[in-house]
Amino acid sequence: MAEELPVLPVIRSLGGCGGTLVSRLFGALPGTVVLSETNPRSAHLFGGHLNPLKQLRQWRPGLLDFVAGFDDAEIGYPPRFGEMLQGVEAAARAAGLRLIVRDFNYADFIGVPFIWPHAGDASLDAAIAGRFSARSLVLARHPADQLASLRSHRALENVLTAARFVAGSLAFLEFFSGVPVFHYENLVEAPAGNFEAMCEALKIPFSAAALADFVRVEAVTGNLARAAEARIAAASPPAAAAAVRRELAEVPGYETLLGRLGYAA
Repeated sequence: MAEELPVLPVIRSLGGCGGTLVSRLFGALPGTVVLSETNPRSAHLFGGHLNPLKQLRQWRPGLLDFVAGFDDAEIGYPPRFGEMLQGVEAAARAAGLRLIVRDFNYADFIGVPFIWPHAGDASLDAAIAGRFSARSLVLARHPADQLASLRSHRALENVLTAARFVAGSLAFLEFFSGVPVFHYENLVEAPAGNFEAMCEALKIPFSAAALADFVRVEAVTGNLARAAEARIAAASPPAAAAAVRRELAEVPGYETLLGRLGYAA
């Protein structure tokens, strides 16, 4: 009988849909540690800010004991990324902590300008194959608001076309078909019930205290412009969202994407 693989809770998203807030909420739960926006393809982006070894040195140096011999550069190779995760998970478990990974699926399924041509598969899954069994949730947002949010990043504003966004989003949803989808809009409208459901999806004990304690969680990557806000509330609609809606309406596959996600136009 094959040995059962350890379970790795994973938050999947393409970015621009509240992943920073969700990471802070999970990071505020007792006994958890979150590696933020990371996978083999993203490990060298933004000056290594998404490299898990760099994150651990900054935020959780006590979990580096089993991966002291790793070089930051080699984490871009999926087998070594997987071995690194095994070491970090073992250190976390020894410390009484549960490891959670926030995947950075933009690098996998959309790619531009970081990865070209885009790969269309999940590099984290290649890394953990035979090492962990992923238990995942997908975080989504209305595509127009999401694309407008992504384009607010200087690196993406001139290269991320509506067509590439739609195609990458559809490939992402197809790859993770069957994984429960949670909507940013629902989370900010009813935080307690929706975050509890997220915890249930990942089989992580829910604590209502996280809904207040998240404001103290700083060990996270992403947009921290609202980091000091103690109340969970919807972000203001991106300034370009209305124009992006009109742009997306001209893209083949957009209505299919809306339907897959459960949004109206």
